[in-house]
Amino acid sequence: MFVGEQIQSGYTSKPQSIYWAIVTITTAGYGDVVPVTVSEKTLSSVSKIKGYAIIAVPTENITVDLSKKKIYRHKG
Repeated sequence: MFVGEQIQSGYTSKPQSIYWAIVTITTAGYGDVVPVTVSEKTLSSVSKIKGYAIIAVPTENITVDLSKKKIYRHKG
């Protein structure tokens, strides 16, 4: 986004653009309270990515296990 939009859009640095991308992908959104410093934004980004990993990885493993046990029965 930083390279494509340049300064006109308000992205002042590549790290700011990366933070915006993480917030957008994790659908956390910008609220009334947002991190201001670089360390706060870094911690918040890492937390958001870890949160998705905690949800996504076990979900995939459970789905594979269920499909191997043939719990789902297809009618057809």
